[in-house]
Amino acid sequence: MRIRWLIEEVTRGLAQDIAIRQRYQKEDFGLESAFGTEKEARARIAELKQTFGLKDRDIRLVQNISRVGAGERITWQIFAKAGKGIRVRFFD
Repeated sequence: MRIRWLIEEVTRGLAQDIAIRQRYQKEDFGLESAFGTEKEARARIAELKQTFGLKDRDIRLVQNISRVGAGERITWQIFAKAGKGIRVRFFD
């Protein structure tokens, strides 16, 4: 099983995060989960591929960088194609 090692996209802040969610939703992708570390996100992607038989084209990994106080917080978001047996969230 091949695991995608490239980050699909990097967003900065709430405005870019909302924009990518809207764009992905138009492509029939919903948010499956979010993690605080890349390692956790990649483990979940491997699990989704194995459990649901997903391909790379069915998953998007997005790194979101947001400002928290004087620092930055990174969140790793996994978007999955709807209709593949996975529960995903849309934002309308």
